[in-house]
Amino acid sequence: MKILTSFLILVFLCLFFSCKQDTASVNLLRQAQNIAESSPYDALILLDSIHNPENMDKDNYMQYIVTSVQAKQRAKQDITKDTLIFDAKRYFEKKNNSKQSALAHYYAGRIYRTQNIPDKALKCFLQATTYANQSGNNALAGKSLQIMGNLYFEQGIVDTAIVFYKKALDYYNKEEETDIYKLQVITSIGISYDEIKNIDSSYIYFKKGLEEANRLGNNEFKADLSNNLGYTYFLKKDYDKALYYLNRSLLQTSDVKTSTKAYLTLSFLYNSKNQLDSAKYYINLSEKQLAEITDNQTLKYFYTNFFNYFKKAGDYKQALHYKEQEDSIKVLIAKNQRPLSLLDADKNFFLAQKDKEFDQIRVKNYLFLGIGAILIVAIFILVGVLLFRSNKKDKEEIKLQEAKFRNIKDQLIAMESRYKEIEAEIAAMLEDDEDDNK
Repeated sequence: MKILTSFLILVFLCLFFSCKQDTASVNLLRQAQNIAESSPYDALILLDSIHNPENMDKDNYMQYIVTSVQAKQRAKQDITKDTLIFDAKRYFEKKNNSKQSALAHYYAGRIYRTQNIPDKALKCFLQATTYANQSGNNALAGKSLQIMGNLYFEQGIVDTAIVFYKKALDYYNKEEETDIYKLQVITSIGISYDEIKNIDSSYIYFKKGLEEANRLGNNEFKADLSNNLGYTYFLKKDYDKALYYLNRSLLQTSDVKTSTKAYLTLSFLYNSKNQLDSAKYYINLSEKQLAEITDNQTLKYFYTNFFNYFKKAGDYKQALHYKEQEDSIKVLIAKNQRPLSLLDADKNFFLAQKDKEFDQIRVKNYLFLGIGAILIVAIFILVGVLLFRSNKKDKEEIKLQEAKFRNIKDQLIAMESRYKEIEAEIAAMLEDDEDDNK
């Protein structure tokens, strides 16, 4: 008996501490979820405090996976191998959990993007936008659309990129605390218009972005947008304003990409004004910083402009060098570009959505038809019951009237018989009176 009691106590203590540990793990997870976006490093510390997260119940474990990828991505850590997010994506989709599905699809898309699989990334971001709409997460819908814009821009489909950027901006305008994302998108729209030579539209967005950056006091965007606006003024041949904004940009920035672009534009500007010494000075500055730039699209931009500059300056050796660099980077970009696969992914997602909508409409129609059939049958039954009751009531009324008629008839017959008796009695009385008179 003592052994059994000790065993039960031991089991109870194990269950008690297990429940206590599960509760503590869930609490840590919830805290991490609340700060994953704003304080990703702190969120990662909280998540690391959860021992054996795979022992949590499945729903919380899947949320743990999503939050972990979210915090790592926000902390700019490598998420390329965090493929458990795909399990979480499928799990929450089956559970019809739109809030977690939106996050899981978004970060699955981020992983596909790091793996350079743009078509799968696009599909995830499209689905993330759908689920974000369902759960009312406007910021996440905006971020998904923004990255889709980036994907299309990188594939050279700039018109479509602008459409996605503008949709993203619409979502950001619905939410507070999305100012940085707004500035990113406004800048991207301006650059996209610049890419397709629509200088007036790019000017409008760069000007709008700079006003917003000044309002927020964001020096990084003030420098970048001043730089872009300076380049736009250069294209418009307003050299004084171009100089003003390019110099402002250089005073505000420590970013190599921004300063290199400013130096390059200044070299073009001074070259256009035939101030060749100044042009050479700034082209040398931009060349020195070129080695620090790793983004292929940005490198292509610089190589193209260096080639044009040195060709115009008559330095054909340098021009040839940058032409070869430009051709090499174009080949590299082309290898990574798969615009048709991106368009196919977009088309297939659209068709799948339409099929899903059609299936939903068909189910609704069947439901309405079923309800209609049930209502019609119910009406026929009700009418039948009413007619049956009415018919039964009429029959009972007829029987009642027949009974009354029979009673009256019997009374009349009885009265007729009684009348004959009275008549006979009266006749007898009259005969007696005549006999007495005689």
